[in-house]
Amino acid sequence: HISSNCSGSSGINAEYGDASKKIRELEPMFFKIAKELDGEDMNRYHRAFRAGLEEFIEAVSFYWAIKHLTIIHPDVVQREFLGECPMLPGDYFAGLADLTGELMRMCISFSSKGDDVRGFALRELLYQVNAGLTMSDTRDLAHGMNRKLEVMLNSLKKCEASNYTIRVRGAEFEDSPTQPC
Repeated sequence: HISSNCSGSSGINAEYGDASKKIRELEPMFFKIAKELDGEDMNRYHRAFRAGLEEFIEAVSFYWAIKHLTIIHPDVVQREFLGECPMLPGDYFAGLADLTGELMRMCISFSSKGDDVRGFALRELLYQVNAGLTMSDTRDLAHGMNRKLEVMLNSLKKCEASNYTIRVRGAEFEDSPTQPC
């Protein structure tokens, strides 16, 4: 997982270059898929590369979210990372749904280290993804999307609990809850 390389706030900046390099190493595979599908019915072969494409979209989306604190637009994924490789809306939505687990882990990590600003910012990104995926009718667009949406909601609840705990503990103690008394 490219996304698992970014584990702490000080390590994130150091990992941008490494993650970007790994993403760029994977791009030729998608260019090869696009070349092989040229003139073919993409729907006939989509199942063969769908899972890898969803994982790649998750990794690219995580990289983008941590670097820019925004959700990457599907046009940017297509233009900047996939080129001519076909991406269906369900691929993008499934990748974003999977992204929420990574955002949840990072949110809790930031919060537990006293970086509630980033923790709250990542929770806000989770709200955006949740709103976008639940307001749109995405359940039938990707394989296993119902389960992904359930997991996404659980990730959001965990972030909320983590953020709430930090706020309550912060109100109980004058100092940061992660600093020794």
